[in-house]
Amino acid sequence: MKQTPHVAFLLSPGMGHMIPMLELAKKFTHQNISSTLIVPDSGLHPDEEKLFLESLPKGIINLIHLPKPKLDDVQTDPIGVIIFTIARSLPSIRDAIRSLVATTNLVALVTDLMGSAAFDVARELDVLPYMFFPSNATVLSLYLYLPELDPNISCAYKDLAGPVQIPGCMPLRADDLFEAFKDRDSFAYKWIISEGRAYRTAAGVLVNTFDEMESGAIKALQQNEHYPPLKIAIRIQTKIRNCKNAGNDEDGEEGLIGRNEIAGVVESLMEGEPGKELRKRARGLMQAAKLAVNPGGQSAKSLLDFVLHLDRN
Repeated sequence: MKQTPHVAFLLSPGMGHMIPMLELAKKFTHQNISSTLIVPDSGLHPDEEKLFLESLPKGIINLIHLPKPKLDDVQTDPIGVIIFTIARSLPSIRDAIRSLVATTNLVALVTDLMGSAAFDVARELDVLPYMFFPSNATVLSLYLYLPELDPNISCAYKDLAGPVQIPGCMPLRADDLFEAFKDRDSFAYKWIISEGRAYRTAAGVLVNTFDEMESGAIKALQQNEHYPPLKIAIRIQTKIRNCKNAGNDEDGEEGLIGRNEIAGVVESLMEGEPGKELRKRARGLMQAAKLAVNPGGQSAKSLLDFVLHLDRN
């Protein structure tokens, strides 16, 4: 009798990384794919992460806790700590995957955007590495395209004559880019470039989007022969913040736009004809997102196709 397919999920430290991966693991469980969460220890938020993991339903998703690697010499921000935690946990990750290969029908390793360092370990043990990208297709496109874009830029992004053009995406202004893009010599920026190269080596990518939201970006990603196969299998999770909670307490303090000014502009926009169109489009996208995850919807079918692909391997 054929064993149930098993998928290992490598969790990057931090609740913002762990929660989306757990939600993905739950979706696999609903498709009769058993799962194990491999949990590295960065020491960043031990109590918070411990409480979260202890709250998981027992016997449904398995856990492998890895020992904390030596990080005493790491002098960087939390993102850097996560990167070094994954890199220095590779021997333990290898042991965990090897154990799962021996005891389960392990068909895939799934990492998030911080865990590509484990791709080679997975392939070494004949396990296909996949990446779950919890952001949208536009950000994924930026990461994948950056190794080609960067050599063609000779100045700071803020000094570019026009917006950054990413295939299939809306043009991005320099102000719209991540903080790391402000310094092209920074560790974070160079890491994003290296990740863009690494992502291309994945057996496939699951991305948090749907056609109605980003049809151009999705099409460009799917048509690029140098990019990994794209799976659109995750429901969009959106939160609309009250505009009055945005910005600073005082208008224009230190050259920034204050929350009162933001609220005034948004209120003016939403009450006019442009606001009606925005609300109409928002309602349409919300409905499209619901349909995508319903049985027979795009995301549901994509996830099922992915599960069937894993089951055939």
